[in-house]
This record gives sequence, C-alpha cells and structure tokens, in this order.
Amino acid sequence: MAELEALYENKDLNTRSGWRKLLPVGQPIKLGRVFGPSDWWINDGLISSYHATVKWDGNTLNVEERNDPRPTNRIFYQSRPEPNFNIPTGESFVIGNTVFVLHSDTGGLIEDRFDATITAETAASRAQLRQVPFETSATFLRALEQVPDVLRLANDEDMLFRNMIKVGLDALPYADAFAVVEIPAESTEADKRVVVRDHQQRLSGRSEQFAASRRLAYRAIRQEGKSILHVFGERTENVTMRMDRQLPGTPWAICTPFKDGSGWGLYVDGRSPKEPLIINGQVRDKELTDYQKVIELVASLIESTRRAHQLQSRLTLYQQFIPRRLWNESTPEQLDEILKPRLTSVTVLFCDLRGSCIFAADGEAQLENTWHDLSAALDDMSSIITQEDGVVAGFQGDAVMAFWGWPDAQPDQIERAAKAALRIRSRFDKGGWWNELSCGIGIAHGKAIAGRLGAFDLAKVDVFGPVVNLSSRLESLTKKFGVRILVDEAVAEHFNARPNPRVRTRRLAKFVPAGMKAGLVMSELMPSAADSVQGNMKEPQRKSWDESVGWFLAGEWSAARNRFESFFSNELIAQILLEFMNKNGNVPPAGWKEKPEIVLDSKT
Repeated sequence: MAELEALYENKDLNTRSGWRKLLPVGQPIKLGRVFGPSDWWINDGLISSYHATVKWDGNTLNVEERNDPRPTNRIFYQSRPEPNFNIPTGESFVIGNTVFVLHSDTGGLIEDRFDATITAETAASRAQLRQVPFETSATFLRALEQVPDVLRLANDEDMLFRNMIKVGLDALPYADAFAVVEIPAESTEADKRVVVRDHQQRLSGRSEQFAASRRLAYRAIRQEGKSILHVFGERTENVTMRMDRQLPGTPWAICTPFKDGSGWGLYVDGRSPKEPLIINGQVRDKELTDYQKVIELVASLIESTRRAHQLQSRLTLYQQFIPRRLWNESTPEQLDEILKPRLTSVTVLFCDLRGSCIFAADGEAQLENTWHDLSAALDDMSSIITQEDGVVAGFQGDAVMAFWGWPDAQPDQIERAAKAALRIRSRFDKGGWWNELSCGIGIAHGKAIAGRLGAFDLAKVDVFGPVVNLSSRLESLTKKFGVRILVDEAVAEHFNARPNPRVRTRRLAKFVPAGMKAGLVMSELMPSAADSVQGNMKEPQRKSWDESVGWFLAGEWSAARNRFESFFSNELIAQILLEFMNKNGNVPPAGWKEKPEIVLDSKT
C-alpha cells in the first residue's frame, strides 16, 4: 500500500494543514477543495472544487487533471504543468499552494522503537480526567468560546474536524500540531497503520512536517481506549526523533480516542517551555494534565456532534421510507431493526405518467416551466401514496413505484393501495394542465423481499420479487386495454370477498403477458358508481360486461360477441376480445375449457 499526503501552508496564519491517507489499489479518487464534488479535499483557495483524479495501481500513482473544463490553476509536476502523469513513491506534485507527496506505506512515519526515548507517560480515562480540576483555564475558555459557532456551522464531518482542530490549537499555546487520526481496521500490532484525516500545525513550532506516532496512536485508540500522554527524552543513537533538537523545550504528545467505536482519535504534540514534573515515570505536571483535559473535552464535543449528525441523517432517511406513525414512536435502534430486509406480503403500485414527453417537446421554449409542472405531478402522486401510508420506493423517469405491507403488516394494505390509485386517477380529471396528461396504474399483491438496500448514506428502500414485475407489466397494459387501473387476481378477489362501496372491479379476461408462462385474470379497478369521474362506468353496464366476459371464458362466444358488438364496441378491450374470436373463426380453440386464456405477443 501507499499513502498520499497533502500539505498546505498558509503564511498569513503561520500554519500548515493537511492530511495523510491510505491509497486503495485501483480506486479512482477525486481531489479538490470541496467535499462532495471531491472525495479528498484540502482548504486551498487556489484549488477547484474538483481539480484532479488520482489512482494508485500498486506501483505508481496516476494523476489526471480535470478536463471539462480544465482548471485555471494547473498541476505542476517536476516544475512543469502536466495534465496527466504517473509518479512513483517519494515524489510529489503541486496544486495551488498545496504539495501532494506520495509515500510508501511506512515512509515518513515515526520509528517504532519509541520506548527508548519516553521518559514518562500518563494514561487516563475520561472519567478520571474530569475529576482533576483545571489549574489554568483563561486561555482554554477564550478558545472554547468559538465552539457554539463551530458546532452550529459544521454541516459535514470534514468541516467539523477542521474547525475543532483550530479551536484545539488556539486553546493550547504550547501545542505545535493538532490532528484527527484513525487506526484503520487492517492495522495490527505487527503492522501499525495511522491515517491522518486532518491536521494543522504552527510553522513557528517546528521546521519538519507533522507525522503521528504509530505506536502511541495504536496503543491509545486500539489497545487502551484511554488518553495517553508521553513526555520524550533526548535523541538516542539508534532512534530517530521527530522533534527538532534545535527547538527549545521538552517534547510531548497526547493521543485521545473517540469513545464511539470509530477507531478515530485526536493526536496533539508540542514542546513544554519548562521541564515537566515527573514522579516515578508518571507525568504529574499540571499544565500538561490541563492540556490532556482540553483534548479530551474537544474529543467529546466532536463525538457528540458526529452522533447528532448521524442521528439526523438517520431520521431524514427514515422519514422518507417509514410512515410517520412508526418513526414518531420508535427509537433509532428500533428503526434500524424495522428497516432490515425481510420476506413479507406486499401490495405494489406502479404509476406512469402519459403524454409527458410530448408535453415537454411542445413546451420546449418553456422547458423550465414544463420541468416544474412534471415535478409537481410526481410530487402530488407521491403525497397521495404517503398519505395512504404507502412507501415510495423510487422514481423511474416519470413513473412512481410504491408499496404497502412494510415495514408493518398493514392488514388493509390492498384497500390503501386501491384508494391511492383512485385518488391519483381522479387528479387527472381536474382542471388545468393536468388534462394534457394521463396515467396508467398497475397493482399486484404477493410475497416479496422489502427493506433497506445499499450502504446507509446511499441507501434506499426497495421491494424485490415477481409481484413487482407484475405490477409494472399491468401498468404497461393499461394503455393496450384502454383502462386507467389494472389489478391482478389477488387484488380483485380481495374486493370480491370483501365488497367495498368505494371500489369496484370488472374482469377483462385471462391473459398470459409476453415473457410470462402463467396466465392470470386481469381486472380493471374502478371507483364507485356514484363518483362522477370521467369515463366511469355505470353499475348496470359493469354487470353486463362481467356477464359477457363470463360467457367468453366459458366458450359461449356467440352470446359474448353479440353483447360486445352491441354495447361495448368502442372499448379497446372489447375490440381485443372480438379480434381474438375472429382469428379463431369464432370457435374456441382446443383446450379452451381447461385454459381459457389469450397469449399476448408484446409487453404493451
């Protein structure tokens, strides 16, 4: 493995800041100034929000400048602007005022033979440090006055780390460097690794670059789980000290772990102007103990803020997926359990807008307004679904997919899905630009796996199973059959067994959809006869149609033909059934009694 180090010097503030991170093999990483557009960022005003991509292949690092458009400030390698180049370990390149150095996995880190130079140490838990009173607090308090604004304005983790590092450095006048470090999961006792997430150092405090002690960080974060203070002695013949011998004072370092199981911690080092008080190898110096307390306080503030951000992210995610009645009454831990994928009975609704492409083309001169109106339509459909306690699983172009029956069982899930579908249908019968659009809706009920899919920060809730494909296929067939809402047998049988005055169904026929092996009786879902929505069928007509379809399925084609031609000749579905009878010479094909079904040759 190799490490990339970024070092930015700000002469005005007399500081050097940066990070040092492990490079994964074969993974492109975006470098820049802003988190989001970039994966790794440095706060250098001469670097673009996304400036370059680097990729480590195990031997060399490829550096490629962004080319669309090319950044104003070029990348310099070997004192020349280069848009694309490879560098070996030990070399560097420059963007703006930042130097990027490629290290081998051990190059530049502190020699592990540390104990020969440690004259004293103190390890203390957070509880123990809180019991020790501050000896001198004025400087600390002045620096900590910044904390409320820092925590309020920290809208991401990197900004939180960077600004709290500045607070910590301001609070500790004899600290030379303040850093957030990580012991990665692959780090072991025999192969200690340290990732420097962010650091800042005073240029007046030392002439060399910051590097965290692997041994101290590993012991404090991975082994002890306590804040550890080291005071170092003089340089020995066999051990390389990272402190400049020429600088005055006694060198020290403190590493304090976060108590959240993240493997992160704060690492601070500097020089004390006076000889610290040491008794029997233990540091008993009040000033350094105060420093240790301040570092512990900063660590706890960072932990609390990170937990608050994570909780807010969870709640934001949960609110998208989970009905309000559940997330209002559940703890984050319970919500985590609720989101776990599981096999359950669900009712899936697939709704697709029709006419949006033509509408967008016609309104090309006002494309922004068109986009706004289509967004409003999708938002209205989603709102109707969530009001009926459905879960919006996502958008596919101008289509919405939703489901019921998860995260709780919802015994009335079919009724809720049907009510949502009918409400969406009625929305298209209202005035305004909605009249220029239409929609098709498919509803199916069955077993599926539902739950959270993907890593947490990119997660979505999804549902997977044949019932999902069926609902989508039903939606696509609504246009072919000339109806608004198609449902499968399970949904139709549910309403046949439990009559609902607000919902009616009518059988269309039994079809084998293209690409499927089994046939199913498809039904149209309709509002009650009392509803005055456009195209709604009166109840006597519905009963007449249902009787005609019964004749058709029973092989009594003469009676069915007469009824279809006399009363339903304008309906697309009637035309499909009449055409099928014509192709078969008005005689049911062999085996019709056992399998009265029409095989469709296209999905739409």
